[in-house]
Formats: sequence, C-alpha cells, structure tokens
Amino acid sequence: MDEKSQNNYTLSDERKHAVRQEKNYYIPILKILKDHGGEVSSYDELTELLPEYTDFTSDELNYSEVTDKGNVNHYHWFGRNLATRDLQIAGLVEHDRGKDIKLTSKGQNIDIDKLDIERDILDIIRPIKNKENQRRKMEKVKAQSSKDGLMISDSDLDSSNTSVYADDTWKEIILDRVYGLSPKEFESFCRGLLRKMGFELDTIKGIAYSGDFGIDGFGYLLDSGSLRTTRVCIQCKSYNSNHAVSVDEINSLRGAIDTNRADYGIMMTTSYFSDQAIKAARSGSSNITLINGQELTELMSKYEYKVYPATVYRVDESYFDSAESRE
Repeated sequence: MDEKSQNNYTLSDERKHAVRQEKNYYIPILKILKDHGGEVSSYDELTELLPEYTDFTSDELNYSEVTDKGNVNHYHWFGRNLATRDLQIAGLVEHDRGKDIKLTSKGQNIDIDKLDIERDILDIIRPIKNKENQRRKMEKVKAQSSKDGLMISDSDLDSSNTSVYADDTWKEIILDRVYGLSPKEFESFCRGLLRKMGFELDTIKGIAYSGDFGIDGFGYLLDSGSLRTTRVCIQCKSYNSNHAVSVDEINSLRGAIDTNRADYGIMMTTSYFSDQAIKAARSGSSNITLINGQELTELMSKYEYKVYPATVYRVDESYFDSAESRE
C-alpha cells in the first residue's frame, strides 16, 4: 500500500516500527500516570507528555501518512492505544475508550523500577488475548463455513485438542497461538520443527547455557548426496506482527555463527524482518536463512508439525430439500 507523508520529513522504517511498538509505551505510560496524580484526561494528553518519557520526539509521535485509499495513518496511535489496552488487561490501568486514563489500585502499588514487562504484563495478557482472538476467529470460521455449506460442528471448533478450519484461516490463528508461547516455549517449538525437517540438534548448545552467546539451538544437517554435514546456529524471536526483527539481531546471530564455527544460521520469527535485516542476512561471509511468520506456518503445514490436514465434506442440500417433491 502506497503512503504519502503529511509532514515535511520522513521516518525510517526502523523508527516507524519503533513508534508503532506497544512495548515501548508500557513503562512511559505508567510513569506518566504516577507523576500526574494517577490520571490523565485522554490519549491526546498522553501524547503531549510522551516525549519527556521516551526517546521519541514530538515530530515522530505526530508523524502520519495518507494511504492510497485516503486514510490517515498515525503511526504512534497504534502503539499508544494498544499499550494502554494491554495495561488495562494486565489490571494496571483503566480507561473509558481513551478518556479518563487512570491507574488501578494494583497499578498504584506497583514498583515501576522493578517492573518486569515479560512477567508483569506479557505473561498475564498473552493467554487472555489469545483466548479472545481465538473466539473471534472461530466465529469468523463458523460464519464462513455456514456460508459455504461446509459441515463443521461446534464440537469440531471447540475441541480441547484440535480445531478444524475450512481455509487458510488456521495460519493466522496458529501464529497468534505460537506468539502466545513463552520465549523458552517458542525456542523449543522451533527446535521441534527443525527436527521434523531433518536437523539433528545439539542437546546442550543453545539449550543449556554454555557460553554460546545467546543462540537458541545448534544443529547439524547431513546432505545425503554429498555426505557433507553442515553446522547451523539457530535464533528464535517471538514478536507480534508489528515488531520487525532488526539488523542488530541479524548481526548478533552472525557473530554467534563465527564464534561457534557454524556454516550458516537460521533466524525464525513470528513476525517479519526489516529491509535492513534482510539485506544484512544476504551479505557477509556467512549466510543466514530467514523464516518469517508466514513461512513458519507454511513449514508447519509441509512437515505436518502441530497441524494436520483434514477432509471436509460438502452436502448437496438442494437434492435433499427437493426429495419430497420427487415422491
């Protein structure tokens, strides 16, 4: 989608993603509320105060672009509003559709200096958001199934062990479910997928800390044709769909490849890679294979890892509806 800036300047892709990233607003919003008597009047007041509490300038926070459909995209609104909603889900903040934003009693008592975003916010909101996303998408699948004449029952959709999807909706849903895993669970998930693809993974490197500079797995792959075994460093990044894997993270993996004398690296994420990250992965002495969220679901499908094909039958309702008239 083409977008045109409404400003006299442009933002780099990295800064656009940073301004849209809700994690960059959690602590600033809490600090603003703490410093202003526990309450501000609106989202607009938050925006006015954010430059004092973040590394974003007023220009960056007010940056907007017009899409080819004529809609105005205010980049920071997404991050600010989503962060406020997340804080509400975590029980730290309450508000009325962006007005009268205030700290709850839990929020008033929290020590911001000791706040752990992963533990105190993300671990709380992930299962709640995933459940809500699952419910909404299940309703979408059921509505589409009914429209298409597909026989999918509520018991199929609500099964505690499996879910049935009539189309590629599962790819969007499974990414939400995978994102809901803890970082350690996501690393284990990725290692399991690579094993399914034929990699033999080291039982120590990248699993138990061993001075491996933060890699999440180390594997070996045998080329049966040449009888050559290659060594690979694996890194996993569980980010939401608005958080790009950065060039710094690619460079960090490349350093680990050199340190561990691997032949190449694999970076797997639930989101996507910035343009600079893609360029960096394709340059340098060691190659890095990038697997984004969409490609992750395609590999799951190809190797039937945690997802399995199912046959869905259509019923010729017109035949049965007209049966009585034929008697």
